[in-house]
Order: sequence, then structure tokens, then C-alpha cells
Amino acid sequence: MFVGAPLTPNGLNGGKAGFPEYHNVYVEQKNVDAYVKTGSFPEGTVFVKELTRVLTPTLPDGSRTEPSMREQGETAHRLAAYSDAVFAVIVTIMVLELKVPEEPAFSALWPLWPTAISYAVSYLFIAIIWINHHYLVRFVGPPTLGLIWINFIHLFMVALVPFATAWVARTRLASSPVAFYGGLFVCVDVAYNVFEHTVLARAETRHVSEGARRVARRRSLVVLAIFTIAMLVAFVAPRLGFALICAALILHLRPDVRNR
Repeated sequence: MFVGAPLTPNGLNGGKAGFPEYHNVYVEQKNVDAYVKTGSFPEGTVFVKELTRVLTPTLPDGSRTEPSMREQGETAHRLAAYSDAVFAVIVTIMVLELKVPEEPAFSALWPLWPTAISYAVSYLFIAIIWINHHYLVRFVGPPTLGLIWINFIHLFMVALVPFATAWVARTRLASSPVAFYGGLFVCVDVAYNVFEHTVLARAETRHVSEGARRVARRRSLVVLAIFTIAMLVAFVAPRLGFALICAALILHLRPDVRNR
């Protein structure tokens, strides 16, 4: 039985409710009858609350078209699932670049140190990207076409990491390959920063505080600056440039934004 529809969120929050909705309340008829007789509901009475969102109209007649919550969730899930699959393929491609030495001795592994180091750094970079991406897509909501294209551009940049890694390894951290490697990190970071900014601009404050947004922006700018410096330094001191890249990754070990 329908017993009421409170329209109180804004009234209880100074006109600034964080949830634009009202709710309908339903109770079984026998419990309502008991309340009428005794003035209280029986113990164990179940109240069913039906939430209804109130959105700004977009059509001339005062209505609006809005995808269902299920459709929104499925679209965001597809975006995350596709991105996860791309990251998995990229890591697999990098593994295929690791060649087994022909000599049956541990000494045969030593000449492979450029491959091992470049692979480890690239793997860490992709892991950091995935972790930050994983936390960020939780705030995506219904993704727009622009956001989907930004994500595609970001994934395209990340997909070039195996190529840059192989070049650095085969040339034993030579100047131009390391500079290209650093430049690619700059491009990946720029694409991710645009993606992050777009997502956070649409996220509600109750999910991501202003302080968290501010920290994310500052950290992103610092990391981007270090990657850019590393790219330029690599032209004259490639190993120092490579070390700067490693140092910048440490700043992103902790995700920029997480659930509150």
C-alpha cells in the first residue's frame, strides 16, 4: 500500500541536496490496518522505499530523455572492460620481446640487463596507468562520445610502449631511444590528464572532494614536468634521463583519486 512520497531532500539540506530525488513509501496493508488501530506499526514491519531521480528538463514539454541506470552502467562497464583488455594485450606483447639466452649459464643473463630494466620500468608504468584508470572509471557515469575518444587516444599512446621499450633495450639505453621513450611517457601522461580532468569534472563532490581533485592536478603536473625534463636530459645523458623517468613513476604509485 502506498503511504506517502516525501519531497524533503532540499528542505533538509538548505536547498542544496546532494541527491536530486524523492521517494515513494509502501507498506503492507495489514501493517497499515494495525497502525490505524494501535497507533504504531507492528514489530518487523517492512517499509519499501522507491527512489525517483529529479533531473532538469531538456525538452520543450518539460520532460527529458535519459538512459536507464542499467544502460549507463553497461556502457561504463564496456569502456572499462575494453580498456582492461587493451592493457592485457600490451603487457603480453612486451613479454614476447624477452628472448631466452642460448647458453645454459647465469652469466648469459648479464648482457640482457638493458632488456630487463626497460621491461620492468615499462611494466610498472602500465601497472600504474591501469590502477589509476581502474579507480578513475568508477566515477565515469554514462560516458560521452568525447570521453570515449579521449580514452581511445590514451590507449593508443600506451600501445606504443612495447615498441619504445624494445628500442631502448636493443640499443642499451642509447640517447635517441631513451628520449623517444621519455617523450612517449609525456604523451601518455598528457592523454591521461585530459581523461582524468574530463571524468573529475563530471564527478559529484560527494564522491571526489575538492581537496582530492586539487592533489590530483598538482601531482599530474609535477609528473608531467619530470617526464618532460627526462626527455630533454636524455639527449645528453640518457641514463640520467631514464633514472628521472623511474623517479617520476614513484609519485604515481598511489592512485590520484580513490573512493571516499
